[in-house]
Amino acid sequence: MRGHWGKFFTNMPLRYGLTALIFYLLVNIQGSFEAIQQFNRFTHFTNFVVAHAHLALLGAFTFVGMGFIEYAFSRIYGKPIYSRALSEWTYWLILVGFSGFFWSLTIAGFIQGQAFLQGVPEINLIAWLRPWYIARAAFGGMIVLSGIVQMYNLWQTVRQDTRALALREFEQVARSGAGPQTAQEGSHA
Repeated sequence: MRGHWGKFFTNMPLRYGLTALIFYLLVNIQGSFEAIQQFNRFTHFTNFVVAHAHLALLGAFTFVGMGFIEYAFSRIYGKPIYSRALSEWTYWLILVGFSGFFWSLTIAGFIQGQAFLQGVPEINLIAWLRPWYIARAAFGGMIVLSGIVQMYNLWQTVRQDTRALALREFEQVARSGAGPQTAQEGSHA
């Protein structure tokens, strides 16, 4: 990537892959902390563990999968993805959705861990955790919506001749001042 970081903004499969790499590094750091006995005692049997599991499976590997699917579809069908804008929506919906989902579970886990250490009965925690579970549900809805948007984009890629649409998107980006090279790289991603 040295000298080519602009591709992060124009190449969707690469963006998914680099985002997955960041999440995977966070999984490893978080897992190392969980191996520390004092930290594990604080987070064991809490939503923190659930957040950690989702960081690996949803945060890292789902991002790799979604990026690979977008890359493979354009190669298998020999044409660009139907809509770059829908690809952007897909990426940002899952990124914001997963980030909110992860942090709501992590915060809920810290609340639970602190309460458990103070001897608070679990039944008394339900009211404290309710806002974090509502946030988890809302952000989870964004994750599901991102999958639906990606499926629609892929379905339209199969059904339509996307070359003309890609050319129009290329011309719009070129006119907006982003430059033809950046727009061209984006249309082939």
